[in-house]
Amino acid sequence: MDVTINEPTVPAMSPIGPFCTNDTGLALPTNNSGVNGNWSGPGVAGNFFNPGAAGVGTHTLTFTPTPGQCAASNTLQVIVEPTDTPVLGTATVCETDPNLDLTTLQDPTYPIGTWAGPGVTGSSFDPSGQSGNVVLTFQALDPCADLASTNITVNPAIAPVISGVPASICESDPAINLPTTQSGVTGNWSGQGVGGNSFDPTGLSGNITLTFTPNAGFCASTATTTINVTPETTPVISGIPASICESAAALSLGTARSSR
Repeated sequence: MDVTINEPTVPAMSPIGPFCTNDTGLALPTNNSGVNGNWSGPGVAGNFFNPGAAGVGTHTLTFTPTPGQCAASNTLQVIVEPTDTPVLGTATVCETDPNLDLTTLQDPTYPIGTWAGPGVTGSSFDPSGQSGNVVLTFQALDPCADLASTNITVNPAIAPVISGVPASICESDPAINLPTTQSGVTGNWSGQGVGGNSFDPTGLSGNITLTFTPNAGFCASTATTTINVTPETTPVISGIPASICESAAALSLGTARSSR
């Protein structure tokens, strides 16, 4: 009698992974190279591989053919990488500040990713129209990085209440100094007739708008005030004779004169 001994089939394994510990996992194929079987190993239950249950590292999974097939077991190496959350910086800004470059808040380990949240365009944050704690999120490009978040505190800008500036002035008056501190905020003035925080009404008339701009470092908005510049009046002399005799009685001069 002749007996033929067949070489067992070794099922070919298709590579899977790498995985992150927060991945949902994968259903393992129960037929490989035409051979039916079942899987075992770290993180395997019911032919399903759970990376979180397996843990970080390189794991050996074993495919064992079901009895009655001339097939041998085979193994598959699976890598599970750790999941991490980027550590983001925080910032406190004024609502009138220029846009904030969000890359300055990123974890250097994760230089590439996507920012999202109120006031965000690309990697820039615009504080205008925002207030209080604004929550922003950052999703790193790394597949094993969790979604990270940070708070940006946006302080409202103080609106200085203008004081120490007269409501009206005559165009012939001397220049006046404009107070450079308003509501505890220091700044500078601009507008018609303004030079070096001094207002000169010469040559001006009507309502003149002056602007107070806070210095950098103050969370304050610009403020305006109006000075009414009245034109100089030239009296029209009347009631006084053009000539008088030396012996004539004293002449009373009127104290009221019309103007033009």
